[in-house]
Amino acid sequence: MAVGIVVLGGFVMKSRAQENLENLDRRISSLEEQVRLNAELVARSESVDRFYSKIAEQHSVLWTDEEIHDRLRREIYRLAMQDYYPPGSDVVIPDDAPRLVHIKSLRAGYLLDGDGYREYQLSFKPLPTDLKSLITFLARLQTSPQTLRIDALDISRPPTRKEVSATIAVTRTVVDAGEGAAEAGDEAGAEGALAPNLVENGGFEVWNPVTEGFDGWQAEGVALAQDVDHAREGDYCMKAVLNADTGAIYQECTVEAGKTYQVAADISAEGDVSVAPFTVDGAPLARLEPAAIEENGAVRYRWLVTVPGEAGQMAALRAPILELAGAGTTVYVDNVSVRLYGG
Repeated sequence: MAVGIVVLGGFVMKSRAQENLENLDRRISSLEEQVRLNAELVARSESVDRFYSKIAEQHSVLWTDEEIHDRLRREIYRLAMQDYYPPGSDVVIPDDAPRLVHIKSLRAGYLLDGDGYREYQLSFKPLPTDLKSLITFLARLQTSPQTLRIDALDISRPPTRKEVSATIAVTRTVVDAGEGAAEAGDEAGAEGALAPNLVENGGFEVWNPVTEGFDGWQAEGVALAQDVDHAREGDYCMKAVLNADTGAIYQECTVEAGKTYQVAADISAEGDVSVAPFTVDGAPLARLEPAAIEENGAVRYRWLVTVPGEAGQMAALRAPILELAGAGTTVYVDNVSVRLYGG
């Protein structure tokens, strides 16, 4: 009997020891897995740090506004070539070099300040081209080493042409290269992120020969035409010649009350022309003073307009209203946009 009890006790002790060993094995396996996972996380963290440092070398907030614009401008022109050279190459592009898309000019963009980064936003219009070339160019923009982002894209084609016209809004993110980096410039935050343009045919590339006007636009007392010489981007701009004592030009957009919109246009004039206050159902709007930038004879106007009324209700915004006085007065208009500001 005593022998049986001893044997049973030994069996129980052995079972407990075996169980303890198995628990220790499981604990060791768990710790080994945790060590492996931690090692992977460290490796990934180091990889992310290296990638971030590599990006930061190309996108530093220490750059001036002019340096940011110049680097982005050169990158866009590089990607527009038929056979583009490697990024970072110090190459002067010949005027007669074959191009995938042709871009007349690139205006200065706008900076939006963030916490440790800036977003540089630029909008431009290549000359009309075939759809395949345009798609290839867009794909190049998306895969650029400058981490570009296409924020807005408007494509149109006149019924009588095979080529397509496009307005492209691109953003480049400029990040903090590390501790002690300079703060963003004072002009940062001049505009919010780009939203879709509510204006129809704001580049005036499409002419309606039946109505002898531009679809979506209202004109009173003026004769309209497409003009090549004063186009800021693309092929054409609007030319309006006053053939009465007074006249006006505008487009009506549907907007949401309580929201703020940015309105922009390139305008040059010969004679008495004023850009009147915007109206919603005929009522004047309170607004910030327009920012005007002289560019080769044209003035770039920008307004921030908060639409009055009950939030969420839809309203009609006339933008921009140009008033002409004196027969023969001529105005040239291009790149008109109305975009939701700040989300």
